[in-house]
Amino acid sequence: MLCLIKKSIQALIIYVLKMKKVDKPGYQNLREKAEEVLKNKSAGTAYTQSEAEMLRLIHELEVHEIELKIQNEELLQAKEQAQRDAEKNTRLFDFAPSGYFILSKEGEIIDVNFSGRKMLGKARHSLKNSMFGFFISDDSKQIFNHFLTKSFESKITESCTVILSIENKIPVHCLLTGLADEKNENCLVNMVDISSIKQAEEKMKNLLNELTIANKEILFHNEEREKSAAELAIINKELEHSIQLNNEKNLFISILGHDLRNQFSGVLGFSELLQENIHLYTTAEIKDFINKIYTSGHKAYNLLEDILMWATTRSNKSNFNPQEMSFKDLCKKTIPILSQIADTKKIAISFNKRTDINFVADIEMLKTILRNLIYNAIKFTNINGSIKIKAKKNPGNVTISVSDDGIGIAPENLTKLFDTSQFNTTTGTAEETGTGLGLLLCKEFVEIHGGRIWVESEFGKGSVFSFTIPGKSKTIIENVVLDSDEVNRNDYLKVLIADDNELIRTVLGKMLTEYSNNILYAKSGDEAVETFRNNPDIDLIFIDFNMPGIDGYEATRIIRQISKKVIIIVETADTYSKVIEEFAGVVINDYFPKPFNKLYLDQLIRKHFNKGKSAWSA
Repeated sequence: MLCLIKKSIQALIIYVLKMKKVDKPGYQNLREKAEEVLKNKSAGTAYTQSEAEMLRLIHELEVHEIELKIQNEELLQAKEQAQRDAEKNTRLFDFAPSGYFILSKEGEIIDVNFSGRKMLGKARHSLKNSMFGFFISDDSKQIFNHFLTKSFESKITESCTVILSIENKIPVHCLLTGLADEKNENCLVNMVDISSIKQAEEKMKNLLNELTIANKEILFHNEEREKSAAELAIINKELEHSIQLNNEKNLFISILGHDLRNQFSGVLGFSELLQENIHLYTTAEIKDFINKIYTSGHKAYNLLEDILMWATTRSNKSNFNPQEMSFKDLCKKTIPILSQIADTKKIAISFNKRTDINFVADIEMLKTILRNLIYNAIKFTNINGSIKIKAKKNPGNVTISVSDDGIGIAPENLTKLFDTSQFNTTTGTAEETGTGLGLLLCKEFVEIHGGRIWVESEFGKGSVFSFTIPGKSKTIIENVVLDSDEVNRNDYLKVLIADDNELIRTVLGKMLTEYSNNILYAKSGDEAVETFRNNPDIDLIFIDFNMPGIDGYEATRIIRQISKKVIIIVETADTYSKVIEEFAGVVINDYFPKPFNKLYLDQLIRKHFNKGKSAWSA
């Protein structure tokens, strides 16, 4: 019986250990002891120990029985918790706000929650074993099939956007997110309605389109506004131009009506006095009258020349013809014209005759610039004053300056001198008047050369007007130029003057009497040619361009065929560039600008007969 009990206890302990699934040393020793007791078949002397051992084993059995009950209770609690969790998960699945589906590899619906059922519009039981693809629009089926296949293949979360097409319902845009289970048998798919997002995107797209259209309309209106502004600017510019033209017209009318009339009034008035009463005046008075006539005539001529050049630049018809020339030649061609005006105020004009600087400029424009600046200096210099003309070589250009020790310019008037929007004029030290046109013409001609013009002045002490023009790199040192009274006279010259104007022939003939006692005259081009044929020993010819019959060009061409040696000088009121144009292709030696100047004539004679003959081709 005891053995049977022992065996039962042993079997029970082993069962308990198996149920607990715990490997503890105490339980192992107990089993070893139980096995040892079963082996002992002797009940003699060991009975007491066996009985005690059996009591201990019974105690152990009771302990393990209690433990087994506790474990069973824990197992029951765990089972109940698992059931509760399962129910909770089921509720979470069933009542989730978004649709959840369990799909097979073929797309069959194995399970679906309430949200999913509602989205598909069918009863839950009727959806099970249905194909999910039946509810997908034809346009989205290929996308869905690719999504389902990829979800099983990739074993990671996949997603796609499809459109549900349910009978009698508006198509719904849905976002599908899927993940295969651990066994890769089913796929849990979450479906979210994103129709509102799509609608918002569509609205945003429409708004963007509308915004784009609005921007285009704004751009169009801006372009129209810019066009209007540009047209307005053009109108304003034309208006400003019209105002400027009107101002210039008023200026020209003022010059023609006042300044020129004053100069000619002086010329005509003194001429009339001399014509009618010359016998009543002394030699000194006659000389004074003649000086006034000369001065007024030159002023009138210079004023007319300025007006013509200003009008030419304004009509964009000016012929810009830059050439290399020297500072000394510029002064020699400009100063003699103004020296007699300066002599009336006993003003000395000087320039450096030894150091000569070459530069590139339009000769006529540069002469006009320098003439106006010198005349301006004469106007504002007191009697016995001085004017100095200087040139300075700079890198790339030359600075020419005209300085005087006159009355200077008030600071408030300095900024007005070159303002083309207005004409400023101030009375000179001898009550000389002006138009203000000269300085504006200077500014325009300097800027045509790419230079700049400026003035430095100290009121009461004098002014310095300076301007820059493109320069040449070499500086030439020459001997001092002979003054006019040192010119060697050439009374042996035989001269022909060809001009249809009797006054011009007479004036030029009188000027040439110091160089020739054999002067011939011709009134036309034909007569000039005939005279030269009859007198092939003529040394010098002064010829005009505009004459009856053949003009000066044709007469010069014929004479050149007869003689290559005769010196031919064109007398003209045109610019140097105009002479070049009129006598293109014909060899002439020089030109003599009108009105004639005695000192300039001296320089021409000296140039061609005192220093050897030279010729240049137009």
